[in-house]
Amino acid sequence: MSLRDITLLLFIIAIGAVAGYSQGLTSKDIVGKWTTGGVSADTQAPGKGEAIRYEFRSNGTYTVAGLHNATMYGCTTTLFNDMWGNYELDGDRLTLTPMRNFWRRSNPCAPGAETEMHYVLVPETFDVSTQIDEQGRGYLCLQNQNGESCFRREAGRVRKQ
Repeated sequence: MSLRDITLLLFIIAIGAVAGYSQGLTSKDIVGKWTTGGVSADTQAPGKGEAIRYEFRSNGTYTVAGLHNATMYGCTTTLFNDMWGNYELDGDRLTLTPMRNFWRRSNPCAPGAETEMHYVLVPETFDVSTQIDEQGRGYLCLQNQNGESCFRREAGRVRKQ
């Protein structure tokens, strides 16, 4: 084997290594249950609360359940969202393709104002990242043109690498 052949072989190996190298996350980084939410404890202000839970499965499917409550003058308006579909992760880009996107709005103080609808099934793409805080809790952050939201891993602590 000549020096030229060895150089060519090393070049092909290097190109193959670079082409096979992918920065970003893999699906195993996001598989699991992720939540965010809280409730207002201010007794002087109208009560409100919100909870959102994402679950990503290793088979490429996801579910989202969201609940938002706002109370004013003793009446609580509730928004509920049930969504599921498929996801695709490409490096730090996450695309959610919903197959169901159901919404319900209710307010017992406004009879007849309750609505249910199956919302438009439009794919949504996010920049995605994971973080680990100083207590070892894992977070998944999703960002798009509407802003960024971070969700805490339900499983608790994850190991720092």
